[in-house]
Parts: sequence; C-alpha cells; structure tokens
Amino acid sequence: MKKELTVTRDRHWISPYFFSVYVALTEKRLDFDVEGVDIGAGAQKKTEYAGPTVTARIPALFHRTD
Repeated sequence: MKKELTVTRDRHWISPYFFSVYVALTEKRLDFDVEGVDIGAGAQKKTEYAGPTVTARIPALFHRTD
C-alpha cells in the first residue's frame, strides 16, 4: 500500500534538493515513499507529473487524500 506522502527524485539520485527534502522528512519521522522520475526522458513534463506540481521539477511532494 502506498504511503500518504510521496517525494520524487531523479533517476540517478543526484539532486541536492531531493536530499534536503529527504533529510527533513526523515528527521521529522514522517512515513513516505520515494518515486523516481526519468528527467532524461522528459518524464517531468508529462501531464501526470507536471499537472499537480507548480514547477514540474524535482523534487515534488505528493500528498494522498484517498
């Protein structure tokens, strides 16, 4: 089952911005999933990713409401 929070990262785990979010969520002891996005293939520009985000960049934090 997916967790309530999902944070996205680049495919190669090199984004310093992702790691800042990762450390903050971990230190707050929040339960979250990590999902990879292939930015080399332009996956961040697809509607299912870009639609709910403000900038269509990595990282993005998604909050499930169902």
